[in-house]
Amino acid sequence: MKASWYTISGLFALASVPLSAIASPNCPLLGPEFPPPQRLAEHPIWKRALVQLTGVFKFIDDSNRSGAKSFSYSVQVFSTNPGPPILWERHGTAHDLPVNNVGVSKVDGDTVYRLGSVSKVLTVLAFLAEIGDKYWNIPITQVLPELVRYSNRTAGENFDAVRETAWDDVTIASLAAQISGIGRDCE
Repeated sequence: MKASWYTISGLFALASVPLSAIASPNCPLLGPEFPPPQRLAEHPIWKRALVQLTGVFKFIDDSNRSGAKSFSYSVQVFSTNPGPPILWERHGTAHDLPVNNVGVSKVDGDTVYRLGSVSKVLTVLAFLAEIGDKYWNIPITQVLPELVRYSNRTAGENFDAVRETAWDDVTIASLAAQISGIGRDCE
């Protein structure tokens, strides 16, 4: 009789749990999913935000204190949902860019930028996630044996101590931190 009493009280306890506390099997892990916005460019809140954003960039461009006249930038907001693909864009050209630059003279939507270290961060993270730091501090010549022939060059072989890279001292960690001593656009 005692066992049946526990069974009955357990069923009452289970029945008292509200149904909203039991998650459905298709409930998203991080909260509810909302449908993507439609015709965002026409929405009044979006239009007010663009007016404010344009005002901020106008203030930066017109301000002498911000140093904005000495750098170039491009900002573009786009959407993959129905409607116009480019929702807003703004480009600024440094005043001395045409004088000091070999490439472009005006920054616009067609300007090509070098990615710099953006792709390197993803590569390093993928490397560490897949392999770990086991090879992080070994000489790069152990990973790329082709570089061994360049590591022991001497003065008799047109050796330039300033421009030559000491490949035995270069590690994956030094490459990732950009402290390896390798020049830009190394051959």
